[in-house]
Amino acid sequence: MKSKGITNIIGIFVSVIAGVISLYTQSQDPQTGLILYLALVGAIIIYFIISYVVDIIKEKVEQLNKNTESSEILRKDLNTLKEKLDLKNELDNLKIRMLNLEGLFKIKGKKGAIDPRMIIIIVIIILLYLYLKSKGFFQ
Repeated sequence: MKSKGITNIIGIFVSVIAGVISLYTQSQDPQTGLILYLALVGAIIIYFIISYVVDIIKEKVEQLNKNTESSEILRKDLNTLKEKLDLKNELDNLKIRMLNLEGLFKIKGKKGAIDPRMIIIIVIIILLYLYLKSKGFFQ
């Protein structure tokens, strides 16, 4: 903002000096002074038009740079968030797999494991049958 103000002050100062000089020369030689005066006025108008356009372009470039920085920050934040979501999805998938494995182990544990008490009960029934057979109950 300060450079814009300094540029405008210098432009106005040069324009005023050029106007004063052109007015002085116009009083000395009216025809040449008029041509120089019109040339200076045209140059001053072109200067301020170009100055206005340059200021607008500088503002747009600064805004573009700020937007670029903001978009970079947002992109990094989104990538971080995406990584966290991916990690959460992977953890959820692992949790589901673990629950499935636990369920399978529980089912297999019930099918494959024999309760030792059942074996002893079967042995007792067999021994009781043999005892009763030896006493003559089953002939």
